[in-house]
Amino acid sequence: MDAQLQASPLQHLSLNGSWQIDGYKDQQLAGTVPGCIHTDLLAHDLIPDIHYRDNETKMYWVYEQDWTYSRSFKLSEEEAGSQTVLLRCHGLDTLATVYVNEQEVAKTNNMHRTWDIDIKGAAQVGENSIKIIFHNVLPYLKQQHELGYVPAWNIFKEEFWGNSWLRKMHCSFGWDWGPIAPSMGIWRDIEILISDSAYLDSVYFEQTHSENNVAIDCKIPVINAGENLEAEITARLDGQVVASQCEDISNDGTGSIKLSINDAQLWWPIDLGEQTLYDIDVTLRTKDGNILDTQHKRLGLRTLELIREDDDAGQSFLFRVNGKDFFAKGANWVPVHNYLPSITREHYDARLTDAADAHMNMLRVWGGGIYEDDNFYDLCDEKGILIWQDFMFACSAYPFHNDELCANIAEEFKDNVKRLQHHASIALWCGNNELEQGLVSDEWTNQTMSWKDYSRVFDGILKDICTEMDPQRPYWPGSPHTPINDRNNGNDERSGDCHLWNVWFGNQPFEAQRNWTCRFMSEFGFQSFPEPKTLRGFTEEHDRNLSSYVMDFHQRSGMGNKTIYKYIMDWFLLPKNLDETLWLSQISQGLCVKYATEHLRRLQPHNMGVVYWQINDIWPCASWASVDYHGRWKALHYMAKQFFAPLLVSILENEKDWTFELHISNHHFDNQDIDIVWSITDTSGKILKEARTTKSCAGQASTTIEKIDCSDLQNEFETRDILCWARIEQNGEVINRNFGHICKPKYITLQEPQIETQIEALNDGRIAVTLNSNVPALWTRLECDEQDIRWSDNFVNIDGSNAVRIESVHPVTGSVDELAKQIKVSSLYHSAWD
Repeated sequence: MDAQLQASPLQHLSLNGSWQIDGYKDQQLAGTVPGCIHTDLLAHDLIPDIHYRDNETKMYWVYEQDWTYSRSFKLSEEEAGSQTVLLRCHGLDTLATVYVNEQEVAKTNNMHRTWDIDIKGAAQVGENSIKIIFHNVLPYLKQQHELGYVPAWNIFKEEFWGNSWLRKMHCSFGWDWGPIAPSMGIWRDIEILISDSAYLDSVYFEQTHSENNVAIDCKIPVINAGENLEAEITARLDGQVVASQCEDISNDGTGSIKLSINDAQLWWPIDLGEQTLYDIDVTLRTKDGNILDTQHKRLGLRTLELIREDDDAGQSFLFRVNGKDFFAKGANWVPVHNYLPSITREHYDARLTDAADAHMNMLRVWGGGIYEDDNFYDLCDEKGILIWQDFMFACSAYPFHNDELCANIAEEFKDNVKRLQHHASIALWCGNNELEQGLVSDEWTNQTMSWKDYSRVFDGILKDICTEMDPQRPYWPGSPHTPINDRNNGNDERSGDCHLWNVWFGNQPFEAQRNWTCRFMSEFGFQSFPEPKTLRGFTEEHDRNLSSYVMDFHQRSGMGNKTIYKYIMDWFLLPKNLDETLWLSQISQGLCVKYATEHLRRLQPHNMGVVYWQINDIWPCASWASVDYHGRWKALHYMAKQFFAPLLVSILENEKDWTFELHISNHHFDNQDIDIVWSITDTSGKILKEARTTKSCAGQASTTIEKIDCSDLQNEFETRDILCWARIEQNGEVINRNFGHICKPKYITLQEPQIETQIEALNDGRIAVTLNSNVPALWTRLECDEQDIRWSDNFVNIDGSNAVRIESVHPVTGSVDELAKQIKVSSLYHSAWD
């Protein structure tokens, strides 16, 4: 079997492609690398779709045994005799023994590392064999657990105790939003590096910014360095060379080149400026011109600081980009799929486009998953989405008293900082998820690890590595973290970042979130069910009841379905069927996050960030995601597009004095001249009060516009009949709208809306739908069972006087007449039990 030899000075002999698999009965199967045992078994129809019903339980046998991957490769006499013959494994999941020509060359125990294995002594001229045995992790977990109990929060099967010792994707063992599906395999690229001379280690960069100029200091580590070496760095913008510089490399393999870029075009987060990326090429060569190795990076020129300054309230926590403070907003990110090699660039692009379309300028890559693929960070660079990057520790204590484990994770840290350091999108390195929220105390107990062992890694090893390898990027030991006062109080709202779950886990009302005074919100949220189309995809007809076995199986939070239903009952009339229950759960979820986000935006600059839990799903289920596994936007994501908009009008109601306060949050850097149009109506749509006001709103600030006094209406109306409508207009265009009410929606005496729908075909294959209603129609939604249509807006509130126009984001199929039959329009009024 011939491997593909890439033409480059440092030869890369790819071992991707076809491998043989042993372990399934007495059969030898064909496998694909990169891949995992689940994707290979699925390709042979030997396991079912994990997403359907309870198929997950039918596949536990896969992780309960060993699997062997093997293939052959050829080396010429020149290749086998080269100075360097290195097997580079970019990802092995997880406990593996590697053989070349039946000679053991390595044992690996960390899926998050790149493994460089010297095989010169084992390789030979001509045909070579490579075999990798992936070992069932259960015996290892049992062995480690017997060494000593390590507290953890998410152990769903007794046999998984001990997994805190194992450097493997935590959530593959199950989480409260995902299935149990630990896999094995060569999950990232595998190759052989062949060189008879020097070659580059990963280059990395530091930037110095001055007016209209950026100096790039490129650090150039060289392996097998010797005499007469030089390196050249070239910067290009839109294909044109803008700067180039050449310097000698010292004999010890260290080099540094300073490159000056004049008239530098800066990189900005989305909605704050352009995402300019420079192409940087680094070439290593001998002084007589023989090229030995090259590396290419894309670099965004920007500064990004974490500003922590003492103030009267405690200490600030905010991000400053290119010298300007901005409000961070977005969501937490979890792995896109349990079978990691099946995630494509297209998957990443779709979900990250969802984030960008909802004005998210930050995603937090959560510490229970993986350091994502290069494609993920490349796309974030392109789209202007900053990444709060957790290291892979979550919701568990860890045995950091063990020197071997600490040495292992130190190499993991170096590998990933080295790989990702150049990305403009990386905003912050964060040590872990939620260890300081209750898993650390003075001594080891049956619930906590000691501060001594915790600090060894997160205040020592990891911090030192980040400081050395990426000194210009902020490091944060954990999320949440309280940097002043009592560190045991991980959610002290006076400083640091917070994870506040007093609604979902604490049973508090949505309105209680308006008491939050945190400086940066990095986690909170509320669950909902997916839409009916998604539910039908993983159930049979008899499963479609919220108390059924399959519905409970796809709900991994033990309190989940009961909690969702409780809040539906708190806010809405009893829904008339399952579908309406699913939709109301989504509106409830959206309202929870909306209440919190609008409040925190009104607190700016005291609070300078909102990152809710979570944007995406790992499988179809009930969860906190705002976009379901299939990419279908829930109500929350449509609402996020409004409450994360650069210009937001929010409405703060007061039942006691019958008032509505209007606030404008402006996330542009500069002042914005806008028109605020508001009205008070009854439930028939009759306008009781209205006004238009022109304001200039300061940039990166929240401004109180006015308080609308409705107390004079008390004698004629009840609170449930008073509705407040507000919108922002700029240059004659409506750019943001909102709706306020004093009482819960279930108490509003809605009238039956007659919603007229007009569908217009647009020239590019998309359509526009214009909605008119004779009376207010709340959370009006468009559905289409025949095809997935993502709308520019949905779950819209129609005031009874003004039409709402919604467009499809992508081209659709069918004529206007056909689409008129396919598209269903419903509102809150239609959800209630008759």
